[in-house]
Amino acid sequence: MNIFLFLISSLIFLACTESPEDYAKSLTIKTSPSTAIKVKRPMKFGDKLACKDWIDLDSLEKAFAMPLTLKDESAKKKETSSSCSIRNNQKRPKKTKKKLAQQKATKADQILGVTPGDEFCLTSLYCSYVSTENSLKKRCTQEQDEETTIAGQFACVHKTQRGSRWAYTYRTIDPDTTCMLTIQGGPSVTDETTVRTCTYFALKHLTKESLTQQASSNTDQKQ
Repeated sequence: MNIFLFLISSLIFLACTESPEDYAKSLTIKTSPSTAIKVKRPMKFGDKLACKDWIDLDSLEKAFAMPLTLKDESAKKKETSSSCSIRNNQKRPKKTKKKLAQQKATKADQILGVTPGDEFCLTSLYCSYVSTENSLKKRCTQEQDEETTIAGQFACVHKTQRGSRWAYTYRTIDPDTTCMLTIQGGPSVTDETTVRTCTYFALKHLTKESLTQQASSNTDQKQ
């Protein structure tokens, strides 16, 4: 009986720890030989889009009312076409005894918030898979995730427990490029508005032109 319970709990754990890359793959539409030619991936697998070419840091700084920095994580994540960490770029204050005590009190409940140097959002772009809004909606229903609309687009919202609060991941299909976007709140983020804001500006500033320019750049580098 104990072995049975162990197997069941293991399966549940694996189901709950699916990587963003595997999730993106699961949305890939199946094609037959007759339709494969008509279906074109937005970007080739292995090609990368620089974060500075599609993340508008100025707009995000205005939205969050603080200085931000952009860290390109694309090289570490082979499955993504682009992976960008948006971070708080404020100076770290000196740690006083009072502040250390406050941090210790809130650390167990993971409600410390986004402090200087912390990540607001990890915004990942998947353009080497052919996915559709319908496939995302179907998967969202299967996972019993929440549905919402942002910038006129359907988005699937996945919630995970973090202390006494929730962490949020937004997934949506960009209508202009047909790339899939996955926006995860940073380790200290338990505010859905933060993740929603990152998603909004990602949808707003990602264009076909940015993909075309990057494709030309990748071709030049290979030659």
